[in-house]
Amino acid sequence: MDALPTDVIEKIESELLDRILRLYQLDSEMLFFDTTNTFTFIDSTNQRGTIARRGKNKQKRNDLRQVGLAMVVTRENMVLLFHLSYQGNLHDAKVYRRVIGSIKKPLTRISLKSYLRCW
Repeated sequence: MDALPTDVIEKIESELLDRILRLYQLDSEMLFFDTTNTFTFIDSTNQRGTIARRGKNKQKRNDLRQVGLAMVVTRENMVLLFHLSYQGNLHDAKVYRRVIGSIKKPLTRISLKSYLRCW
């Protein structure tokens, strides 16, 4: 997990998205936002992982720590435009309020401004 610094992930995602947009004509008329979580087997005594937390788990594995993931994808082909990992003990409504500003930045950068009216 230490092989890739977290501050580099956003840059890699940005460069990949730029390349995808140059190579493919994406239909961005409608975008989907979704949050999900998944349980992990990260030991409870492991203090290095700061986002793995206990919370209500969709797989009913409340005995395990979980990690949340927020995503924005295109309707057609489900191409990922944005993602954010977050603490597993956060409710979806709280996550939406926290990530809305983060979502606007990459979508504005790739000229999807007209689709940001609802945000």
